[in-house]
Amino acid sequence: MINICMYYIVYQTTNLINSKHYIGVHKTKELEDGYLGSGKYLSKAIRKYGIENFERKVLKLCETPEEMFNMESVLVDADFIARADTYNVKEGGQGGFDHINNLHDKEWRSANARKGREAANKKLLEQFGENWRSEIGKIGAAAKTPEMCKAIGQKALATTLERNNGHGWSLGKKHSKETRQKISKAKKGNCFGEKNSQFGTCWICNTKLQQAKKIKKNDLGHWLKQGWQTGRKY
Repeated sequence: MINICMYYIVYQTTNLINSKHYIGVHKTKELEDGYLGSGKYLSKAIRKYGIENFERKVLKLCETPEEMFNMESVLVDADFIARADTYNVKEGGQGGFDHINNLHDKEWRSANARKGREAANKKLLEQFGENWRSEIGKIGAAAKTPEMCKAIGQKALATTLERNNGHGWSLGKKHSKETRQKISKAKKGNCFGEKNSQFGTCWICNTKLQQAKKIKKNDLGHWLKQGWQTGRKY
C-alpha cells in the first residue's frame, strides 16, 4: 500500500502590485499545487488583478494540523486583521477546511469577529474620543483614510483610497466617450412616466400638525377630507 504524504503549511500570498498580503493554512499532497487562498477579499483581488500578479510563500511546513493552526493563531491576530495591508478578515487558529461548516466553527468565527470589532473600536476610541461613532459619521467618504476604513470594516473603500492615493476617484480621471455614451443610453427613458420612482405620488401637508409627507395620488381624496392640503410647505 502506497503511503501518500500530507503536508500542513502556513503560507503568505502577496499581491505583487500593491503589496497587500494574506496569511492562511493549507493541507495538500503536493507542495507546488498553486493554491493561493480562498479568503473573501483575497478572491476578489485575484479576480481583479489577475492570478499572475500573486505569489505564495510557505512560512512554515508543519507536521500536524494542530501545529499549523497554532502558528496561524500567532501570526493572524486582532491587530493583524485590523491593518490596511492585509486581506484577512478573521483571526487564525481554528476554522479552515476540516470544519468550516460546523456549528463550533461558526461560533468561533462569530466570537473572533467580535474581537476584531472590539480592537478596531478601541483604536477609534483613542483617536476620536467617546463620541467616535458620531465623529466618524460626520466624516465624508472623501475625507476618510484607508486605515480608518479598514478599522470600521469598509475594506472596499480602503482599497480604492489606497489605489488612488487617498482619493475615492483618481484625480484627473474622466470617463471615456464610449463609457459616457453607454451611461447615457442606459439612463434614457428611466426617469419618465412609470419608470420614474416618484410616479403616482404627491406631497401633502397639515398646518395644525406641522407635518408634510408623500402619498399616492390615488389616496389624495382621503387625506384632503382629513384636513390635509396639497403641497410640501405648511
